[in-house]
Amino acid sequence: MKQASKSAAILTGLLVVVAWVIVLAVSVPQAQSIGPQPNGDYGFFTAVAERLVAGDRLYVDIWDNKDPFVFYSIAVARSAGIWGAWALELLWVLTAALAAWAISGWAQLTGHLRALVAWVAIPLILVGLPYFMGSTHLPGIALTLAGYAAALRSRFVLAGLLVAAVAFFKLIMIPLAVALIVVVIVLAASTPTMTKRRAITRFTLAAVAGSLATFVLMAARGELVPYLNAQVANVLYSQVPIVPQPDPSPLRTIIQHLVVLANPHVVAIGLASLLLLAWSWWATIKSPPERDHQDLVLWWSALTALVMSGLTIVAVAKWLHHALILAVPSALIVILVARMLQRSARGTGIVGVASLAALTFVLAGIPNLGVYTTAVRNLDLSVETAQQEDPLTTILKDEQAGSFAVIGYGNLVPRSFELTDRELACRHLAQRHFDPPRAFDETLDCLPNADIIVFAPDALERDGFPEFNEFLVDAGQFAEDNTTCREERGFAICVTSAS
Repeated sequence: MKQASKSAAILTGLLVVVAWVIVLAVSVPQAQSIGPQPNGDYGFFTAVAERLVAGDRLYVDIWDNKDPFVFYSIAVARSAGIWGAWALELLWVLTAALAAWAISGWAQLTGHLRALVAWVAIPLILVGLPYFMGSTHLPGIALTLAGYAAALRSRFVLAGLLVAAVAFFKLIMIPLAVALIVVVIVLAASTPTMTKRRAITRFTLAAVAGSLATFVLMAARGELVPYLNAQVANVLYSQVPIVPQPDPSPLRTIIQHLVVLANPHVVAIGLASLLLLAWSWWATIKSPPERDHQDLVLWWSALTALVMSGLTIVAVAKWLHHALILAVPSALIVILVARMLQRSARGTGIVGVASLAALTFVLAGIPNLGVYTTAVRNLDLSVETAQQEDPLTTILKDEQAGSFAVIGYGNLVPRSFELTDRELACRHLAQRHFDPPRAFDETLDCLPNADIIVFAPDALERDGFPEFNEFLVDAGQFAEDNTTCREERGFAICVTSAS
């Protein structure tokens, strides 16, 4: 028995090393649309953050629909270059792992099973199939798990502050985060020193205080009202189709969101979660001799998280990476299963380690392992690519003209501190075909303020989106009538005669 346990501990140690090598490899900041792991979304987030460093105000002088702490954190991290940005991404994975370690301790997991959950299963689930470097779901997941861990230990003030932070990193995760705290209060917050009423009061006051402090900060920067307006835009954005629909309707919108849940990899996560919850119910929850209080709290927490994650996807999801929210119920299910394995003599040995490893693979979305091996093999190339200056920054920093505007999809925008002394003429640094027409009109109205208008190679017409295509035509006509254009590295650089 001791030999088997020792072998299981050694295997766990090896898996910890493998897991974190994978995490390191896939989290290299890839802000460029070149290299082994191109990532247009994070490139755009970086561009917005760099404009904050330049002194622009979020939602006022530079606009994106993501929540403010995303850009504030990237702006701070990138003050240390790619190493700071890389450290920020690793920080979120580490936070989630530490939260899982704390939850596992509360759940009385011990030894290598606890280490396996926190340092192998959770990191790999986070960087599973729905993940991309810079995903805005990642901080939301990490902080949600941290808030839940704090609540389990009756630290409801800390839980409230962490949930408030979730609101400004990933607002759509607030229903999930709050629901988990409610489960803890209902099932676990009843001790002589912590009544349910006191738990609710402490959590609510802390969450409100954290939110108000953020509102004061944003108001001082002149960003609060534009931020609130952005939330209205977000609601509208979540309901706009990303593919042409001849007859848009609420039913078609819901179907569009269900497509995310219908993805085979997401189906695997959901089906495995439901089967494991059903199995654990029959094996422990329904059988009082085998059940204890931790089982009950974890089971209801996992079920609540799964339901809330599914409802969030149905309500607002548009892309596969939105399924990363399922990492929260997956983390709790892994801990619940580990507790069941710990009760079994075989479960604490090699069989238990192998079982949790297999479960992790499924709850990570059954990813293509070749993606991980390629990332590890190309780690040095990824780091080298991450330090390269993006092409548009190289072009613009040599221009004498000051203000600039960019017409394009957002994957090729300038991302460098080299341009922090340049004024951004139009707050919409990118335009997507599913943007509202008023955003196109706003950009057309501000083009006369730009000394340079850049047409990126990804500024391409889209079938089924006439307003977007008309915008591209009108912007091109304005440039033809008022500027002198040249081609450079695939970009059209149009300079006004006054410049």
